[in-house]
Amino acid sequence: MVRLDYLLKRISEAPRLDFGTIFSDSIELFKKTWVYGFLYYVIILIISLGISFFTNPTYLVMIRNLENPEIWSDPSVFDGSSVGLYLLMTFVGSFVTASLSILLLSGFLRIVRNIDHSQEPDASDLFFYFKSDYIFKAMALAVATFGIAILALILCVFPIIYVAVGLTLCTFVFAFNPDLTLGEIIKVAFTLGHKKWGITMGLLIVAGLLSTIIGLLMCIVGIFLTASFTVLPSYFVYKSVIGFDQIENSEVQ
Repeated sequence: MVRLDYLLKRISEAPRLDFGTIFSDSIELFKKTWVYGFLYYVIILIISLGISFFTNPTYLVMIRNLENPEIWSDPSVFDGSSVGLYLLMTFVGSFVTASLSILLLSGFLRIVRNIDHSQEPDASDLFFYFKSDYIFKAMALAVATFGIAILALILCVFPIIYVAVGLTLCTFVFAFNPDLTLGEIIKVAFTLGHKKWGITMGLLIVAGLLSTIIGLLMCIVGIFLTASFTVLPSYFVYKSVIGFDQIENSEVQ
């Protein structure tokens, strides 16, 4: 509870943040971290495609009917039970992908923090959180954020726009405070998101647009080269408000 109170106190006492400063700092840090960001997104792509292949019944039907490709588009191939299986496998695939994404993004954020603090980066840190305690917590976080997103969608458009910032920050809080409970991670993330909603949302939108435009100009591969830039403004929001001095006694080195 002491640790949670400390984090919430830091948020309540947060200084005013400057949009331009955070954005320019993000650009400078991107120049140092883009290689690891590119690696992170390539790994995510490979994992997503692999999971999709093994959990999508459509692919299984295609494999079973390699000699008759004309029936691949025949809707009669999929009966009622196939639809149920499709939905179940799609959910399982999405859940596994989301959990792995949280773990890998946390690893990337660890690399970003180390580079930002002039420490030697290590690509293996992308898999730093692939440990039993962290894996189960990431799985629980994936379920919780999915549930929050669904509830916000049910409540109409504005709630999902509002909670998007908190949902984004959940992985940041997990990455830099892995000892917190699931409830504490969500509470800190949404408290920070509420406190700095405007500037964080603005940074996410501008960074996302800039990353997409430059990525498209560089063709398909460019998207993967620039995508990690969208992560960095939120990193600086977290750093500016909460900082990292509180992790020394708790984080596994």
